[in-house]
Amino acid sequence: MLNPFVHHNYRSNKYFNHEERTHTNRVIHRFRLRQLFIDDLVLYNEITYYLKFGKHTITFTRYNDLLDQIKVDSLLTQELESPTLIGLKKLLDSLRSKKHSQRVLKAHEPSHTIVTIPDDLIHYDRSHSRVLTVRECARIQSFPDKFVFLGKATTGGHLREIEAPQYTQVGNAVPPLVGYFWGRVISNILLNER
Repeated sequence: MLNPFVHHNYRSNKYFNHEERTHTNRVIHRFRLRQLFIDDLVLYNEITYYLKFGKHTITFTRYNDLLDQIKVDSLLTQELESPTLIGLKKLLDSLRSKKHSQRVLKAHEPSHTIVTIPDDLIHYDRSHSRVLTVRECARIQSFPDKFVFLGKATTGGHLREIEAPQYTQVGNAVPPLVGYFWGRVISNILLNER
């Protein structure tokens, strides 16, 4: 499936820096749960809080809303032991994580800030329960499709001190269109002073 974020490079017949990251089933299910409720901000925040702390303030009615939504999602239904509140609680407990900064993008709204850690932004499309690729992040940052990022896609631990992986390069960069805009502003100021 062609991703709307990425334009195809017709000459080379491939996408540059568009390798999808692999995730465990548990992570995919956590992403899907967040994707399901992105339009219900109150429930989305409640789920995020529950996944982090194991505590909730979800009302019984909202639990039923949550359960009804999960029951129609084929991927999450497979993980639901029983279509009851107890089954739902077991599912939520199995998806708990200390990672609380993950956010789902909305297809027709501006993106959240592109950061150097790839796990923070989740694709908006439910058929893509994953984080964004380097190319998708680069497109949001306004990099042209022909711009290729070199090196590893990501790295962790002490290696981050000596390497600049692709996600870090994109996240730390000044977006080209922002640089272009400020370059024109500065150029106009300098020309007017002469």
